[in-house]
Amino acid sequence: MDIETELNTPDRLLIADWVKRRSKPKVLDLGVSWGCDCLNILKYVPGAECYGVDVESYRHRTGGKNIQFSACDIEKDSLPYQDKTFDVVVANMVLEHCKNWFWIVGEVSRVLKPSGIFIVSMPNLTQLTTRFKFLLGEQPICTTLSSGHIRGTTAKAFVEFTEKDGYFKFREMKGFNLYPFNSKTLDDLFPTFCANISYLFQRTEKKGVFNLVMEHEWDLDGTNFKLHG
Repeated sequence: MDIETELNTPDRLLIADWVKRRSKPKVLDLGVSWGCDCLNILKYVPGAECYGVDVESYRHRTGGKNIQFSACDIEKDSLPYQDKTFDVVVANMVLEHCKNWFWIVGEVSRVLKPSGIFIVSMPNLTQLTTRFKFLLGEQPICTTLSSGHIRGTTAKAFVEFTEKDGYFKFREMKGFNLYPFNSKTLDDLFPTFCANISYLFQRTEKKGVFNLVMEHEWDLDGTNFKLHG
């Protein structure tokens, strides 16, 4: 992987810009992989301190990059940090590869400080080209069966999910790559038609964790989303 080509992309620069709203932030990157988002944050955000979690086999990817790595399966393991540790949590192109969003968002709600921010970027199920594909009976681009993507969502559904029961408040979204037009102006005007969307949520003061409320609301026994406890 050529890390240099992955840095300074519009979505990563947006993430760094959102992180910059916090003074000397303590940042956690879920699915840190090669550490590209952390490297951008360390470059553009003065005083930032970056932590990253991923599977153990990825540990070598962040070596020597001033990123404090911990091995963790974010779909089933508790994040190895105390409650209210971080100012920012980032999940860039990660959630579409994961099944158990209940657990992941619950852990984010636990480790974020009140008023901390949760930044998520992922493919948009209803991007413009996919809307035409649906009409033709074709599989959405972002959930092709030969890819590693196992979840797809619209912007509206994801915001409603994350805001459920008041642990997070939606603040902003930004779209990227409204194919086939390649126009930043159109990206800004029509984010829900773009191929990818970045979301900014803020942790509220509500006590508790997101996933426990979801467990009480829905009967998840016998499903793939049975929560820990």
